[in-house]
Amino acid sequence: IYTTESGKECLWIHDYDNNGKLAAYAIVQNGDGLKLIYIDENLQPREVRNVDEDRFDDDPHLLVAGKDAYLYLRKLFTTGGTGYLYGVKDNEVYEPDISSHIDIFDKIGEHFVNNETYLEISETGGVRKERETTYDYDQKSRQFVKAGKGKDAADKGGSVNVRINGKDVGVI
Repeated sequence: IYTTESGKECLWIHDYDNNGKLAAYAIVQNGDGLKLIYIDENLQPREVRNVDEDRFDDDPHLLVAGKDAYLYLRKLFTTGGTGYLYGVKDNEVYEPDISSHIDIFDKIGEHFVNNETYLEISETGGVRKERETTYDYDQKSRQFVKAGKGKDAADKGGSVNVRINGKDVGVI
């Protein structure tokens, strides 16, 4: 089991799909690299993906959503990151639709919030911008869906709230 520089072991055991059976995700050392593995309810390990030690957030953690749980793992890049959510469905690795389409994703109150930076290109060059999108968890579909109208401007014709240095500057 891989241990971060801060001493945290990268092993997450949980009843991910609320069926009364435990499964686990772990980042393990494999030769010179790291791998994310899934250990199913029958204790059978399966490789999920390679993990680059210098390119992943050293604080992967569990997010409880409704009756389910997900491992949140974020790969870092110079312009931001890509977040992944791994759960379990029918004893198999399960990723909701927003997995790999999020950046900094966490539960805040009763909602889930994705904060991301992106590069907007115009005739005068590129500008780094930030946006925040709020999601709710739909237990029936096991998907994260954008929060109801009025909570997120992204639901209105594709416009988004623009935040720079944590301050709202308008809607585009």
